[in-house]
Amino acid sequence: MNRVFAALIASSISSIITYPLDTLFVVKQFNENPTNYYSGLKIDLLCTCATTGVFFRTYETCFQNNLSPAIASTFSTLASTTVHVPLNILKRNSQTKKNVQKFDFRRASFFDKFKNIYFITCAKKIPKNILKYSIYENSLKILWIYFDPVVCGAFSSLLASFISNTVMFPVETAIVKVSCGINNNIFEVYRDKHIKEIYNGFLVYLLYSVTANVIGHSILEFISPRY
Repeated sequence: MNRVFAALIASSISSIITYPLDTLFVVKQFNENPTNYYSGLKIDLLCTCATTGVFFRTYETCFQNNLSPAIASTFSTLASTTVHVPLNILKRNSQTKKNVQKFDFRRASFFDKFKNIYFITCAKKIPKNILKYSIYENSLKILWIYFDPVVCGAFSSLLASFISNTVMFPVETAIVKVSCGINNNIFEVYRDKHIKEIYNGFLVYLLYSVTANVIGHSILEFISPRY
């Protein structure tokens, strides 16, 4: 099966399974507990399919032309972030409006949110994906001769996502706070904030992101093995 189409199937299944953890992480930024764990799921599936389609089409084209995972992931990130950011803002709005009852949301237009988030998202995703896919592809290559493709995909994605998400979490949580209307811009998030507050929801986010990657890449390598 075409690897891009396989990635769409894998990411969609992964999103449906792990979406409640994503909602829990977002609502925890308001120090509340969600009541509607699947609010915004339809937007998320649209965002996931659009972003994954653009990302993997670009990534696989670069990879097949013998570009390194670092270069392939950089081009893919630049292309897919333009699709991801506006849809992700809509998803975050849906998650918060249906789960957060009382909060003084910052008054910011959709365009202002997009402007404040887009470039910092690129700045976060480029090094994160360089790190993630460099670890993933090299781990996959080493493990491939010893284990089943599903095991290779699961372990490689676990290792890659654990390291990359741990390193980039402070930026991720800042992006979420701006998307949801807690702060006006990224720099405001870090101003006079205690390290404990910046890492609010870290374990939930790590569980969500690692689980989503393990499920997604296991399915991907099962449907469309790399080698």
